[in-house]
Amino acid sequence: MPTNRKVIAVIPARWASTRFPGKPIADIHGKPMIQLVSEQAEKANLVNEVIIATDDKRIYDVVLGFGGKAIMTSQNHRSGTDRVAEVAKNMECDIVVNVQGDEPLIPPENIDLVVKPLLESGDLSVSTLMIAIKDWTEWLNPDVCKVVVDNAGYALYFSRAPIPYSRDIANIDNPKNKNGIDVDSNNSLDNFLMLQNSGLDLDFKVVTPITSVASFLEGTDSINAILGIDPSIDINITDPIATMNDDDAHKFLYEKGSQITVLVFSLQSALNYINVLQESSETYFESVQKVIEDHGIEASISKVVGSEALAYNVDEGVQIYGGAGFIEEYPMASIYRDERINRIFEGTNEINRLIIGNTVLKKSILEEIPIRDMIAQRAINWLPDLNLPSEESLVAEARAVEYSRSLVLYCLHESILKYGQDLKNEQWIIEPLANMVIEVSVMDTCYKRYMQIEDGQHKDETRDVLMLSVADQFQACHKNGLDIIEELFPGGERTEKITLINEWYNKTGYLPRRIEYQKRIADTLYKHNKYYLD
Repeated sequence: MPTNRKVIAVIPARWASTRFPGKPIADIHGKPMIQLVSEQAEKANLVNEVIIATDDKRIYDVVLGFGGKAIMTSQNHRSGTDRVAEVAKNMECDIVVNVQGDEPLIPPENIDLVVKPLLESGDLSVSTLMIAIKDWTEWLNPDVCKVVVDNAGYALYFSRAPIPYSRDIANIDNPKNKNGIDVDSNNSLDNFLMLQNSGLDLDFKVVTPITSVASFLEGTDSINAILGIDPSIDINITDPIATMNDDDAHKFLYEKGSQITVLVFSLQSALNYINVLQESSETYFESVQKVIEDHGIEASISKVVGSEALAYNVDEGVQIYGGAGFIEEYPMASIYRDERINRIFEGTNEINRLIIGNTVLKKSILEEIPIRDMIAQRAINWLPDLNLPSEESLVAEARAVEYSRSLVLYCLHESILKYGQDLKNEQWIIEPLANMVIEVSVMDTCYKRYMQIEDGQHKDETRDVLMLSVADQFQACHKNGLDIIEELFPGGERTEKITLINEWYNKTGYLPRRIEYQKRIADTLYKHNKYYLD
């Protein structure tokens, strides 16, 4: 085997990952992830030098801090291989190993396995590592790039879709996934740079971000796929660092999970209230029609809350299941499309907000709802005595709900005094007013639902969800109220009214601890491994 050929390992590392910004320097047991990858690469017997190629000064400084070698590269690269190629063309080397920067447990033996064929053969230009798939869920997982090879071990096709396709999964023999090591001769990287604007590359990117593979397959290079050992753990959004470092690295999933739980709970609470309203009619369809006619406000609130909960949950679901890496055949892609189409058929949220605001205005002026009496009762005291049981622990949340209710009444009263019936034409006021009505409705229905639950584990697990929901809606309602008053009044009068609002705001004594609630909700969600508030 020739021994006079220089082999360098280049680890591409960028900050601006869609799924996990700053991933290369994520802490794993006291070390940044990129350091662990670098240390593993340095253990490979056939590698002469390890270099981190980055476009971000923060990563560059971290690498220098642990004694590694880093080179700054362009921020305009489309793939990690582009970044590797930029470094390689300025280096005196014969073979370049492209090591993925998110595999902190990569076995050094795997690096040697893919370098060895290029050292032994003068004809081979590119080799890559593949690992046997042992779990069929991996074969179906779009986060795992699959490879099809011929009888000689040369790659024919790469995809995040399950390949080769078979109607009967049992007929697929020994499926392989492409692991995170590519080894190229320096000449083949030069060829890769010349293939960057190829049609195949652009079309392939729709299916998988492995653009380097597409370009190499289009060129004259054959790719030798080497079966590796001891598959490494790569860090991505669906298989996160939390397996090694739960508390810190799982925060981004904890936050998403807790917020999704709260939104579903809020929607359920709003819909439960609608169900109560419709129970009195003879048939279901008559009941629904009566609710729409008599309770247009509540129906529109449910539409807005439902539409926005679905939109948030689907968007976060796409990110959790792989962001730009998921394939169109994946169920989340279908859910994403259905959500967008559903919003078109349901009508826009802006229209529903106008319905809420204008219906509240109409019913208030016609005295179909006792707004005038409520305004009079709350003019002196925004926080009436609630007569809650002495053992009830959510008194502060109840006061937050009542403050928000009083704020909505105050803003509606001031808006009607200024514009009268013409308020319906003031969309800059109507929309935030509608938002306030929605926010109070969510707080109110969630709180009432909680109070109806029997004491026990289910109520205990609901408490944190209620507290986070109230905290979010309370802050949003307060902000919308200030926006309305600032729009209604100029100069000194504005200052006087905002001072009044802030005085009552402070009297609630409400100091929510959102992060604490999120942590407990996430812990409960992961314990049940499903939504647990049905």
